[in-house]
Amino acid sequence: MKLLNKDHPMHCLSCMSCGTRLHSLFSDLDASLINELDVAKEVKTYSKGDYLFQENDACHGMFCISVGSVKLFKEGQLGKQSLLRIVNAGGVLGMRASIANQNYKANAQALESTKVCRIPQSFFLNLMRRDPELSLKVSVHLATSLSQTEEMLSDLINQNVRQRVGHLIFSLSANYGKHVGKKVVIELPLTRAEMASMIGTTPETVMRVLSDFEQHGYTSMEKKKIIIEDEGRLLREIEHFDH
Repeated sequence: MKLLNKDHPMHCLSCMSCGTRLHSLFSDLDASLINELDVAKEVKTYSKGDYLFQENDACHGMFCISVGSVKLFKEGQLGKQSLLRIVNAGGVLGMRASIANQNYKANAQALESTKVCRIPQSFFLNLMRRDPELSLKVSVHLATSLSQTEEMLSDLINQNVRQRVGHLIFSLSANYGKHVGKKVVIELPLTRAEMASMIGTTPETVMRVLSDFEQHGYTSMEKKKIIIEDEGRLLREIEHFDH
């Protein structure tokens, strides 16, 4: 499959001045190492739908997202996508491939206009050797990612589809939700098909459950938004639903 990205270098603030860095793996780097990172990195922009990399591509570094969001997914038979996760500003991509010196294991596609800093693999590995605190953060990040994957697999096995949709809404709320009074408004960058692929069901089932939630007053829908009308009632519903 042809790589679709139309990325190009652009200028940005230094890592020292970047607010996103304060919430990333590189938040505690010494000033001297930050300056080296500034020199080594390559800043690129991607339009919505462009690929940062594709499955089985040779690793050409890791990516730190400065602005925007990226979806990681695998593509199965007949082009069906299995969405793995969404990575927002401050998150990183390609770290495991860089450390293990492997090809990328999934596709990374921009969900919106996105700016990233690409860090060469050799530089990143050298940085880890020189900064024990960074190495520890990387270990914690990988362990947390593995734990989340195990939890997701457990949910697919042990929860009914109603619970899975409810927990997905809360997960999206944590990343995209904005409190407006007592409500939470979730700006969705995902299609119903992408939501369904995250929880192992069909788009039709997702819509049916969302419609049922709306009828009960737990949530409402408005174009590409999901609004949690009552967090407490929705949480009680999905935690105690057993039929």
